Amino acid sequence: MKKCSIACWYRSLSNSKRLVGFTLASFVLIASVSAGLYKPAKKDVTPRASLAELKQGRGLYVNKCASCHNLYEPERYDTTRWKRIMDKMAPKARINIQEKALILKYVTKGAK
Repeated sequence: MKKCSIACWYRSLSNSKRLVGFTLASFVLIASVSAGLYKPAKKDVTPRASLAELKQGRGLYVNKCASCHNLYEPERYDTTRWKRIMDKMAPKARINIQEKALILKYVTKGAK
């Protein structure tokens, strides 16, 4: 029986099987990356960020940002740094103004 390398095996898969595999792998990656991020709770609500906004911001952060790179803990940067990061990354990730505001509320926990 002929041995087949991983590359050989991969080429033998149909496009639909490759797509299913890629999709599953993406879900696993996003789930594992987002598991360590804080989940907004009532205690995180501020005059500038409702619980619903924080949850929406988290969802956008996980889905939009993790599709291209690893996610950073919100505490890693201060508000000023997060604003600079979002100004740079929003156009690349096709994040609109409203989405950007929600993500910023999440990563800064509703700070100014």
